[in-house]
Amino acid sequence: MNYLGKVFTILFLAVATITAHGQQLPQQQPVTEVTDQDIDKFVNAMKTVEKVNQEAQPKMVKAIEGAGMDPQSFMQISQTQQQGKKPDLGEEEMKKFKEAQQEVQKVQLEANKKIEAEIAEHDLSVQRFNEIYLALQQDPELQKKVQQKMGGQNN
Repeated sequence: MNYLGKVFTILFLAVATITAHGQQLPQQQPVTEVTDQDIDKFVNAMKTVEKVNQEAQPKMVKAIEGAGMDPQSFMQISQTQQQGKKPDLGEEEMKKFKEAQQEVQKVQLEANKKIEAEIAEHDLSVQRFNEIYLALQQDPELQKKVQQKMGGQNN
């Protein structure tokens, strides 16, 4: 996966987590005006958000494994639920899943607080961060600018 692809994955996690925490993403609106200063703030915030997510990942895996589940199974069950389907689980497996889910949510809430603080530290509101994120998804030229600012790294 190229660097920008990784950024989008991390952004998706960060934004989805923040949104789940009670913030609303703007509905699909026309691309927002994004200045070079906005891009600088966004890129700097994104770098720290990426670090917070990297720190949270192993904690989530540990929480899932601590509940006696395999992380891949946990993800599959979560995706099934997100699709509005009922997972085909026994009582014991559902108990493990719910326990893991609660622990993962605790890790996510902790990460959310850090992410929100990091975004604010870079002189952005969560709403503005999300607006830039949505604009980034819709505007290939903006994607190029962000990639250049991030150093065009492929790691």
